[in-house]
Amino acid sequence: MVKSCNKVIKSSSQCKAIGRLLNYKDLFYDEIRIDEGHVEIYAHGRKSYSRCPICGAKSYSVHSHYVRVLSSLPLHGKQVLIRLTTRRFRCKNSKCPRHVFSELIPGVCERHDRRTACATELLENLLL
Repeated sequence: MVKSCNKVIKSSSQCKAIGRLLNYKDLFYDEIRIDEGHVEIYAHGRKSYSRCPICGAKSYSVHSHYVRVLSSLPLHGKQVLIRLTTRRFRCKNSKCPRHVFSELIPGVCERHDRRTACATELLENLLL
């Protein structure tokens, strides 16, 4: 049986307000779904470009995109999942060995992470 969502927030002002609670300045919040036990946040990067991690060239040429699912810190006792639409860009530098690269959003997560940076930091502090 599929549970229905209790509340869907698509209003940009309400999304911005919840975004301020999370404090991720480089994200644009598309939609927020609130259920009994968790909050799902649909977001994407705010910048229209990204820099190649090898040569540093700025690229506006989007190759494709995919969705990353990141766990974040709880919000009012509810589990938070961020569904982050991540773009792949083409490197326009012909001398660069990397032809396609994924955008990184600093302060949110690192490459291959399944948790946000703040959730990882909290977990590391608890373990130490």
